Amino acid sequence: MMQAEIYYDILSNKQREILPRLGFLKERQIYLAGGTALALQIGHRSSIDFGFYDKTE
Repeated sequence: MMQAEIYYDILSNKQREILPRLGFLKERQIYLAGGTALALQIGHRSSIDFGFYDKTE
């Protein structure tokens, strides 16, 4: 299976610093979604925020 490239360069320096610290959200069924999640996958634009969704709601 091919490994997908993640375009971390779409994030600001502060976002790159914070993102690794958010791993605990997975166990709470909260995930990154929206424009930033898509931009990390296809690298089409810069991001200024994180959008999170809760699987339980």
